[in-house]
Amino acid sequence: MNVWKRHCANRCAIPLAVGALLLFTGSMAFAGSFAIKVSNLTLGLTVLYPGQSTTLSYTLAGAGANVAGGIANVKIDFLSGSTSVKTLTIPGGSIGATPGANTVTLNAADIPAGGPYAIRVTATGGSVTATGYIPVSNPNDPNMQFNSPRGIDINRITGSPNKGRIYVTEGAGGSLANRTTVDGVYILNPDLTPAFATPKVTSADIGALGPWAASANSPFRPSVTPDGSILITDASDPHCALFAADANGDNPKAFFAYPYPVGGSRDNNLVYDSLNTPLYGSVSNAIVEGTGTSRVVYTSDEDLAPGNSLHKYAIGTGTQDLAIVPTGVTSFSGVNWYEDFARDSAGNFYLVSDATDDANKLDANGNLVATLPSTGTLYMGICIDEARDMILIGGENGTVYQTNKAFTTVTPLFTGLGSLVRDVAIDPEGWVYAVDSTDATLHVWAPAGTYAIPNGAADGSQTLTIVASPVPGDVSPIGPTGLFVGPNGKRYGDAKVTVQDAVEVLRIAAGLEMGP
Repeated sequence: MNVWKRHCANRCAIPLAVGALLLFTGSMAFAGSFAIKVSNLTLGLTVLYPGQSTTLSYTLAGAGANVAGGIANVKIDFLSGSTSVKTLTIPGGSIGATPGANTVTLNAADIPAGGPYAIRVTATGGSVTATGYIPVSNPNDPNMQFNSPRGIDINRITGSPNKGRIYVTEGAGGSLANRTTVDGVYILNPDLTPAFATPKVTSADIGALGPWAASANSPFRPSVTPDGSILITDASDPHCALFAADANGDNPKAFFAYPYPVGGSRDNNLVYDSLNTPLYGSVSNAIVEGTGTSRVVYTSDEDLAPGNSLHKYAIGTGTQDLAIVPTGVTSFSGVNWYEDFARDSAGNFYLVSDATDDANKLDANGNLVATLPSTGTLYMGICIDEARDMILIGGENGTVYQTNKAFTTVTPLFTGLGSLVRDVAIDPEGWVYAVDSTDATLHVWAPAGTYAIPNGAADGSQTLTIVASPVPGDVSPIGPTGLFVGPNGKRYGDAKVTVQDAVEVLRIAAGLEMGP
């Protein structure tokens, strides 16, 4: 048995004011998207009197916010009904119109008196022309940061409502520069924003099925199935298994019999049926093919005899707690664990191992067809885009390599990502994704082309009111130009000072509530 060895807040002072903003709108493409999303809008004060100011904070995220020229400008509109009574424009790239968190100062003097005004913040998309691959992910974005990412897969299903959705497994949650993660599956939209506020298939989610083991290999690699659901492999010897969940990461269940089938047993790294026949061990990748009664699952397994092998399970329409003896596709002696593989439409297998230069192509019967030329590094993950005759491989040296189905040449595509590219993926539009455990980051690149970047906008659930200047005769010495009391902007004084005015002034000065 192989033992796993390797395991922006910007601030500016600009005239204006606002409320907490929650409703999101904007364009979204199905596959890799350059859309911008506006979120996390908050307002310091909802009522201002002359001379006061407040702050408006918001976050600009998404692939469109992460490329040069992606944000043409940001507009802050103050709406009376559907009419904008005031618009503030911030040029793209300026403070207040940059990727990540932004905070601007808004002054009452620059907004017409009255209200209440609804607030809308719009990030206007520009365009970008790339002559080659360009990075579209921001390493400072918390959603790109993972403590120990183990795998990644993309929904590539034509017609799926989740096409382009990104699944990343986090094998060892912990504290990072901008967030804290937990073991589980993180799901992102095509524009790299979170599809859900919390991770899915965590230890708490799988519950009685057994919390993820205290190992970075649990969970391991995700795999999108033909129906859009996901498989989550588990390559930890104490917790070896295969789990399934729907496209949203909900309703997790054991796919193989777990922790062992009726009458079966298990040791540290293998599960057996009632006849003591081994069924599965540390599963590092799983691919579902076919539909209905012809449905099968291919797996790579470190421990299932004879070891370092590919297996086929005829699962038919079964979906839960299966106890099926697999059929061996191939196995190799003298090499380390074949921890990832891809398949083409002809049934050929492309395998990578965590041993130096172990990358092989096999035919559908498991016969060796080709061996990838040496690069002198260990290979960790592999994916295929057959339409582009493009195969990508993640290396332990922080490099993403490119080859083709012939497996005759290999060249570096991206370098310097860290020192352990665990997994790679390609989406339907040719965007490339890689997770690296040592720099704890999800990296994303878009291929050459000219891209229009859709706008992103958010409307606020709170409103802003600007209290008018006092009428002549308001002489109470509270506030810069008159007596303004309380969060609703109530004004005391009616062209003369009365006992009531004096009482209110004294109560305010003493820090008491208005009125006895």
